[in-house]
Amino acid sequence: MTYSILLIVEKPDLSYAENEKSWERFVNKIKSLAIQNTEIELLTESVLLIPLDKDLSALATAVLAIGKFQYSYLILNEETKLRQVLSRV
Repeated sequence: MTYSILLIVEKPDLSYAENEKSWERFVNKIKSLAIQNTEIELLTESVLLIPLDKDLSALATAVLAIGKFQYSYLILNEETKLRQVLSRV
C-alpha cells in the first residue's frame, strides 16, 4: 500500500520581522523542493502532500525547512486520497 503525508505548517505572526524573514525562507525552500521533486504537491504555501513510497528524503528536507514553525501532519493511504477526490466530484 502506498502512503503519503500531508504537512500543514502554521503561518506565524508576520508582524515580527524575524518571523517574516524565517517564513519567507521556509516558503522559498518548500517551493524549491516541490520544483526539484515533482511528486511533491504544494497545495498552498504552507500545505504539502509528500509521497512516502520511495524514500523519506523529501520529508526530511521539508521538516528541516519547517524549523521552529508549528505544524500538523496526517498520514494518508491511497484509499483515503481516492475517497477525498471522489467526495469532491
